[in-house]
Amino acid sequence: MKEQTCIKKGIRWKLLSTMIGLIVALVTILTFIQISTQEKASEMALERRIALMKKNLIERGKTFSDNLSRQVENGIASFNLSGVTEVINKAVDEDEELNYAILMDASRTAYIHTLKPQLQQEILSSDEDMFAASQEKATINEYKKAKVSLLEFIVPICISTAPWGCSQTRIFIGFAQ
Repeated sequence: MKEQTCIKKGIRWKLLSTMIGLIVALVTILTFIQISTQEKASEMALERRIALMKKNLIERGKTFSDNLSRQVENGIASFNLSGVTEVINKAVDEDEELNYAILMDASRTAYIHTLKPQLQQEILSSDEDMFAASQEKATINEYKKAKVSLLEFIVPICISTAPWGCSQTRIFIGFAQ
């Protein structure tokens, strides 16, 4: 009789431990699948949110750069360059997302450079400056610099129908994403 009880307990114990092992394995697999699915869904939602924020930033940047270029055009048309400098510096100081503004002509001479004032009246030579100088119409340039994503809004400045100073002057504005 004792022998039969040991055998029965042994089989019960083996079946019970096998069932518990299968349940633990099944719960682990299902948890992993659930986490993977949630991670993918979260990434997709984050990508959609980033795209929406970027779209809003682009719209805001377009509006801001258009308004600023009109103010600059008015200042240049009235030969009020100190007023133009004040308007641009104030715009950069008041907007926390606005990193810089540069007023330069097609020959890449910087008249106003809020990020590096020492470059005023200097010819700018970076790739971004050359790109901006070559633009004939309002353009958005997106690039990374020092691990920071930037959106640069390049807007030509024209006084009446002729560009200012025999070559188009451009204001470009950089927003951090």
